[in-house]
Amino acid sequence: MTRPRQEGRVVSHLQRLQLPYRAPEWVCERFTRGRRHMRTEWLFPRYVFVCVDFACTPFNHLKYLAGVSGVVRREHAPIIVAESLIESLDRATCDAPQRKPQPAIEPGAAIRLNGGAYHDVPAVFLEAHGEARSRVLLSWLGRDVEAQIDNCYLSVA
Repeated sequence: MTRPRQEGRVVSHLQRLQLPYRAPEWVCERFTRGRRHMRTEWLFPRYVFVCVDFACTPFNHLKYLAGVSGVVRREHAPIIVAESLIESLDRATCDAPQRKPQPAIEPGAAIRLNGGAYHDVPAVFLEAHGEARSRVLLSWLGRDVEAQIDNCYLSVA
């Protein structure tokens, strides 16, 4: 088990020690300040699986490695993960399609606003206005009104 956000540091130390390990990653879509971007994240945050023979490698080599917070144990012995589980995990991460960013919303598409003052309001997408905002057409109080809305409030209807 690693310290928070130290998985990469532990992986680099394991590479240096030439110990076989598994730290699967996956590509996911995240929104930050209204911007959509693809990001690689650890499939199991704070966990790195290491294949080690404690007869050859001292336990302290892993326990006191920089970035490690501890070794997952049961009754003072490290937990052993079945090789079949590791192989199925490898197959699943290798066969998984890499996600690509979704295409931008087409002008004229029906959307629904899902936050702020416009909760659950139908609208029509007009155009992107910078990276964080978009122009939309709302039917508000019986007439059509153009408004600029943060992208984090847009969802496809």
